[in-house]
Amino acid sequence: MSEANSAGRGALLLRLSNTALRFVTLACRLLLILMLARFLPPADVGLFGLFFISVNFGLTLAGLNFHSYSNREMVSADQPGRSQILVNQLSLYLFFYILMLPLSVVVFTAGLLPWNLFGLFLAILVIEHLTYEGYRLLVVLGRPITAGLVAFIRSASWVLVIPPLFLWREEAQSLHTVLVLWLVGGVSSLVFTGAILHRAGYSVLRASIDTGWIVRGLQVAFPFFVGTLAIRGIFTVDRFFIEAMADLAVVGVYTFYAGMCVALLGLIEAAIFNFTYPKLIRAAQAVDETEFNAGLRRLALHCSVATSSLAVVIYLLSIPILHLLDRPIYLEYLDVFALLLGAYVLFIIGMVAHYGLYALNADGAILRSRLIALFGFLFSMLIFLALKVGLLAVPTSMIVAFTLMLLCKARYLSLKRKEFFVAKMKASNT
Repeated sequence: MSEANSAGRGALLLRLSNTALRFVTLACRLLLILMLARFLPPADVGLFGLFFISVNFGLTLAGLNFHSYSNREMVSADQPGRSQILVNQLSLYLFFYILMLPLSVVVFTAGLLPWNLFGLFLAILVIEHLTYEGYRLLVVLGRPITAGLVAFIRSASWVLVIPPLFLWREEAQSLHTVLVLWLVGGVSSLVFTGAILHRAGYSVLRASIDTGWIVRGLQVAFPFFVGTLAIRGIFTVDRFFIEAMADLAVVGVYTFYAGMCVALLGLIEAAIFNFTYPKLIRAAQAVDETEFNAGLRRLALHCSVATSSLAVVIYLLSIPILHLLDRPIYLEYLDVFALLLGAYVLFIIGMVAHYGLYALNADGAILRSRLIALFGFLFSMLIFLALKVGLLAVPTSMIVAFTLMLLCKARYLSLKRKEFFVAKMKASNT
């Protein structure tokens, strides 16, 4: 009994430590948004927002969502097998980084981003993707604290340099400075991740490339890739819609609001999802339906309560924060923020069913749900634009999209869960 209590306390301490670390990371990300809003013109904040979501969309194209296959393989592989998986992943990513170059040229040629940011865009895209893949790997290997440190170095450590630098040197108050610091943080995180994996016994020198395994992985990852493109599409075109209906300054305001919503998502991931979804995968692989169902119920309860409560807190705290910025434009669109926050709440709660489907290998169901969400978003945008509701069309369309996605995933999970465990039990009895 004492051993069980000790293990429970250890697990709780681990979760609290990881949550605290993620909270510090997210606090730094919030600090970044505040510093941008305080020291840079809203138009520059808007340009940062377009740059940021373009990098995020590029991460999906560069990675092809291959981690959705490789991470499941990592859970059950031995140490040499994990090194082999790592080599296969890196080989695939290198190939697609090369293919990303002409696509990036198209983006800048189209005028979506200014050419003076082209070099930084390519460098940040590659480094950001590699470090994010390292973070995902550490999470699935059951090392959330180390993963949290990687995330802190990549996303937050360099942000702490901005306040003293901006206050000390007025000429440093520029978007270019922010992007250079972002790149430095990414490189530092990549070096740290490489050192951790090397000490853990991973080697890219003693393993060969398995093209057959890569091809199988691409086939499995393809539904996730298309589905992620659908979701990334929503989180990308929203800001370009805002720019089309207003200007870069309003995009800057929207970027600030989105940063607050992303903080909510990050907290829930760190405190709940990162600890739960590997357990769901193991329960499914062990054909333990009782544990799988219990894990889903706990996840749904904790996620719903935590997400709703934190959303209310974030909205209430945002009002005095916006007053402190002393930039009236950030207070003009609080109705947009309220709707956007509601959209993110629906998206996060929908992730419960998402991870359940992921553990059951129901990749097609995830793809269909996300495509329905994308079509729902675009169709809603057409209707709201025709009704001339203005900027509210964007977050309201996101609410429609994520409601559809939540309902679809919940329905698919109800069906696929029964099919999965019945089929596994029959297979084990034959």
